[in-house]
Amino acid sequence: MRRVQALRGRTFFGTLDDYTNDQYDFLLRVQSGAVLNLAGATQEVSEVTGEGSLGSGTAQVKVALNPGDSPSSPAGALLTVTDNLTLGTNMTYVCDWTPGANDLVEVWGKLTVAGAGTVDLGLTSPSQMPGSPRLKSFPVMYYTDIENASNLSQWRVTGIGRTAAASVTAVDGAVWVNLDVPSGTLLLMK
Repeated sequence: MRRVQALRGRTFFGTLDDYTNDQYDFLLRVQSGAVLNLAGATQEVSEVTGEGSLGSGTAQVKVALNPGDSPSSPAGALLTVTDNLTLGTNMTYVCDWTPGANDLVEVWGKLTVAGAGTVDLGLTSPSQMPGSPRLKSFPVMYYTDIENASNLSQWRVTGIGRTAAASVTAVDGAVWVNLDVPSGTLLLMK
């Protein structure tokens, strides 16, 4: 896998074909404050991570979209796409979540949803997902335009930390994760 990194205060400019002419998959990491310019081209990449800005072209993400500068970055990271973003079929959006914040992706152009996928909230323990309120809805992406929004009905939500009914929807310029998290005590009396 070939890594391309845009560092803070710098702009990477050019197509990925300019960067290398071999057939490696690309992992793009855009640090906070950095800009990755796709030179007006459509670029197919395996993974996009970071808290910077990606634009001037279309990024087609095949494997993972992960706002944040590292796997240990806290929930609340913002990755901005100033042009277009395509979410590939069976890709995973790693969206760290806490009761107070969650990661976000802003797409100022068109968001295209190619097929089914996964939103992973990153939780592993029931104590990380409060039972109250039972119904939770929160935006994980904002967009200006969307294509194939109906494909979001095929997406699943993982990393919830406990049993919950979950769905992903697009409404009024935002992609939402909707959870129904049962909680409470069940008393069986004889």
